[in-house]
Amino acid sequence: MRMTAFMVLIVLFGSLVGYAENTFHAAGRGDGSVVLWFQGSQVTGTAHASLSFEAVVHADAETVAFSVQGEATGSGSGDMSTLNVSAWLLFDGSGTNPEGDPVVARGGISIRSLDAQDSGTVDGSGEGLFYITIVTPDAVIVAHGIAAGTASGGFVVPDDETSMKLQGAGEFELIGEVTSWMSVSSDTPTEIPVDDLPWDSSTVPEEFLAQLRELIQSPQTED
Repeated sequence: MRMTAFMVLIVLFGSLVGYAENTFHAAGRGDGSVVLWFQGSQVTGTAHASLSFEAVVHADAETVAFSVQGEATGSGSGDMSTLNVSAWLLFDGSGTNPEGDPVVARGGISIRSLDAQDSGTVDGSGEGLFYITIVTPDAVIVAHGIAAGTASGGFVVPDDETSMKLQGAGEFELIGEVTSWMSVSSDTPTEIPVDDLPWDSSTVPEEFLAQLRELIQSPQTED
């Protein structure tokens, strides 16, 4: 069943991109929560979500498919009157390719727009940019591009009575290009680069960038 799902994803991906070189495509789902604190006309928040996705990478006449599960955490800020929140998230996940070989996927996502439609529910969509590194037994792949998704949920009782908490679930898609594909050996550890980021350097929070570098360059572990 897992092999069949991967094969279908590869076929669909090939038809969408026309066998274009250096492409990355992932589709997934997640559920989690956002905790908001209000200060005057501004709102700040923290987010945590469990994510899973299936992806296909195509570059230099090679194709890699894999499935990953992991956690995303981060923070953001925005305008209280609209609950429009811009967030910066770090993702750390692991999974396998169709042959069962281990895969580690780590990176960062910037998200714009978290819209509350009324006082009891949240239904909205957002978009942003992503940067991801994929480590397989024989390659280190780096990609970046556009992230987009939809989410729905509602307000729940927060742990901190001075905050508001949103709980929900959604689906997302990552579409981009491969910027680096390095062949590696399991006997020769390779330092993973963190460069050619998709964000304007003046807009990236310094703390997020430091955490992104630390996450990506930390030792890979197998479950």
